[in-house]
Amino acid sequence: MPQSHRERIKPARSRTFVRVTFEDSNKVYSAPVGATIEDFFAVARPELVPPVRQPDHSTEKTVVAAICNGALRELTYPIETDSTVKPITLCSTDGVRIYQRSLAFILRTAAHNLFGDTKLALNHDLPFGALYGTVTNGPPLTLEQIGLLKTAVQTLIDNDLPIKRAEVPLKEAIAVFKAQQDDDMLRLLESREKDYVTLYTLGDVQDYFFGYMIPSTSYITLWDIEPTEGGFLLRYPRPDTATVLKKVSDVSKLQSLFTENAKLLDLLEVNDIGDLNQSTHYGRARELILVTEALHEGRIVDIAEKIVNHQPDIRLVLIAGPSCSGKTSFSKRLAVQLMAHEYKPFTRGMDNYFLGPDQTP
Repeated sequence: MPQSHRERIKPARSRTFVRVTFEDSNKVYSAPVGATIEDFFAVARPELVPPVRQPDHSTEKTVVAAICNGALRELTYPIETDSTVKPITLCSTDGVRIYQRSLAFILRTAAHNLFGDTKLALNHDLPFGALYGTVTNGPPLTLEQIGLLKTAVQTLIDNDLPIKRAEVPLKEAIAVFKAQQDDDMLRLLESREKDYVTLYTLGDVQDYFFGYMIPSTSYITLWDIEPTEGGFLLRYPRPDTATVLKKVSDVSKLQSLFTENAKLLDLLEVNDIGDLNQSTHYGRARELILVTEALHEGRIVDIAEKIVNHQPDIRLVLIAGPSCSGKTSFSKRLAVQLMAHEYKPFTRGMDNYFLGPDQTP
């Protein structure tokens, strides 16, 4: 280093301001250290904040989180160093998950305020943008109760209530859920190895979620609750249709699967992750695997018999599912059962027929 440069080096004062660059516009703003991401959006990108602050707001523009220096952050995250920020909206999968999770918390809070000890479970995510909900400690909600619940949820949204995040000691969190008589959460926390828990608070209700949340209820702008057989649907937008709710598809077959799955979980005495952790702790893991595999094999036998009983009409069986979900293994097990009925099936993985981008229009 040249001597002249060294002579000019001297102790610096702590900075009291930070600079934030918005990645999608390259605009730069400064604020005191500790200003939140939401603060910056409110000033620099007002078109992205909720309609309670901007009447002409569009749902698809709702910012629910941000990528800050390459990491996903809540809008309440304080900026303490110069940062690059990119908004996360409902047009992204991460954005919809945060929106869905926050809406579920608002629903549970509204249910607590209305019905007291009534416990709602949101166990199944449906492809058209809905969570399938049920009452776990009583009869299904009536049409009148669903109407009251919708009104209560909208009231919480209109009041723009803060959703507060806090890290609390594990013992304190256990005390909270004991007071709320939340046995499911208590079982889950029994196996937690970290000595702290991140809790979210809305009004008088505290809960534990596996992911980030919005900073206040007014960020929820598009939603609905609809009755369905045995429960209800909590609807929300999807990334590909962020401005409208998708049409509800027929869920009767899915509901029968939900009911069958619930009976299986009751049989295994594993209704949630807390139950699963306890079963594993007490040495029931192998039993759970064997029983589940036996039940799964029984279902494959039933499918094979239906195929055989509809011959010669059924000549092609299509198996769909996410990547690494067991489609190939399932096809081979089904082929074994069909061979037991004196058929000679063959399997084909469709991955072998996909062409790369350079070979497709």
